[in-house]
Amino acid sequence: MQALTITSMLAGNMDAIYARLVQYLSQRCQLPLDYATPADWQTRERLFDSGEASGGLMCGLIYTRKTATLEPLVAPIMAAARYQHRPVYFSDVIVRADSAFGDFAALRGQRWALNERASFSGHAVVCHHLHTLGETHAYFGDAVVVGSHSHAIAAVVAGEAAAAAIDSTVLERAIALNPALASQIRSVAALGPSPIPPMVVQKNMPPSLKQQLREALTTMNQDPMGAALLNEAGIAQFVAVNDADYDDIRQKAAATQWVTLSPAERERSFAHPQNSARDLAVLEHMRKALLEVLPTLSGPGTYIYPDPTSERHRQIVIDLARLKSGQALAVVGFCGQRNWDCPAEISHEIDLADKALVRDLSVFPYTVSYSSLKLADGNWINLVILNAADGIEAWREGKTHKQVVDGPSPHFYSTIRLHRGVMPGGLGSPVQLRSVKLFDYRGEMTD
Repeated sequence: MQALTITSMLAGNMDAIYARLVQYLSQRCQLPLDYATPADWQTRERLFDSGEASGGLMCGLIYTRKTATLEPLVAPIMAAARYQHRPVYFSDVIVRADSAFGDFAALRGQRWALNERASFSGHAVVCHHLHTLGETHAYFGDAVVVGSHSHAIAAVVAGEAAAAAIDSTVLERAIALNPALASQIRSVAALGPSPIPPMVVQKNMPPSLKQQLREALTTMNQDPMGAALLNEAGIAQFVAVNDADYDDIRQKAAATQWVTLSPAERERSFAHPQNSARDLAVLEHMRKALLEVLPTLSGPGTYIYPDPTSERHRQIVIDLARLKSGQALAVVGFCGQRNWDCPAEISHEIDLADKALVRDLSVFPYTVSYSSLKLADGNWINLVILNAADGIEAWREGKTHKQVVDGPSPHFYSTIRLHRGVMPGGLGSPVQLRSVKLFDYRGEMTD
C-alpha cells in the first residue's frame, strides 16, 4: 500500500505534536502514513486540493469551503477547564501586559494585527463580533495582515500592534513552549466559543479506512502511549464530528461580507469584502455557462455564449479534454474597474493587449479555457481556468503579461481585484476562492 500523506494547515507550533500523532496512528493502525510539512500553509492547502494529502487538520472556515472533496473525521476536546469538555475553542484578544487597554472597547481606533484574512479565529470571528456590536466599518485605526498567529503575537509584544485575536489553542501552546510569554501579554476578551478546527479526510477515502482512523483517534486516550501524547498536547480526547457541527462557523463567517476593519478598507470601497462575494457570483455564472455548452463543443475554439445578462460573453476553449475530465482545476478571476478618464490611445493599447494575451494563452501549456464577460456597468470580468496552480506563477512571469501590467493596465484601470481559486472536482464543482490581491492604481497594492 502506498503511503498516505497527512498534513496540517494550522499553526506551526503544533507540527512536532502532529508529526508524532501521525506516527502513532501509523503504528497503531499498521498503515504507512507520512506527515508533510511544507513551509507555508498555501502549499499545504494545495496538497488537500490536489488530493495528494489524504487527510489532516485545517481551519474550520477553510473546511466549509472544501466540502465538495473533504469531510470532517474527528476534532479535539482540549483539556483546559474553559472548554467544558466540548470540541470548541476561543479567539483570545491579546494586548501587551503593560498597556492601558482594559477591554475590547478600548481598542477602538488602535492598530490591529491579524494572521490571515482566510482565518476564522484571527479575522472572521472578529468581523462577526463587530457585526453584533453594530460596528461594521473601520472600528480600528489600522489593520495589518502579518501572516500567522505567531507573527501577530510578536507584533503585539513588540508594540507594533495594539492587539490581535489568537486561536486559544495556539496561544496556549505558544506559552507552553515559551513560558515568559505569559508575563508579556494578557487577554482583554475571548470571542467564542466556536467549533474547533477538525481533522478532515478526502471524501473518496474507503469507508473502512475512515472508520479505522476514527476509531484509533477517538480511543487513543484509553491507550497509555496515546494518552501521554494527548496530555503533552493539552488535549483530553478526540471525538467524532460531522459537517453540521460547522454550521456555526458558516453563520459567523458571513459577517466578513459586511465588515471592514480599518479606514483604509472603508475608503477603498472596491476592497470591501462584499465585492468578493459579488465577483464569485459572476465567476460562478461564467463556470455554469461553460458547463452548459460543454456537451455541444466538438473541439477547441472561440464561442460567444448567448447570455441575456451580458452584452458580450466570450468563451475560449483550449483544452477540451481537460475541461471534461473532472480533474481539479486552478482558477484566476480578474475583475477590473475602468478608469473612464483614460485617453483613447490607452483603450486601443488594451485592445491590442487582449489580442496578444489570447494568442499567448492559446499556446500556454497550463491553459484550459479563458472566458470574458462584459458587465452592465461596462467593466469586464475574466475567468481563466488552468490545469495546475503552478501555471499562475508561470503566467505572471510571461513577457506579454509583464508588458500589460507595466504598460497600459495601470492607466486603463483604476482598481483591480485579482482572485485565485480552485475547482476541486473540475468544471462541475463550484469555484472556491482562496485569495485576492487588490490593486489601487490611485495608490498602492494591498492584500
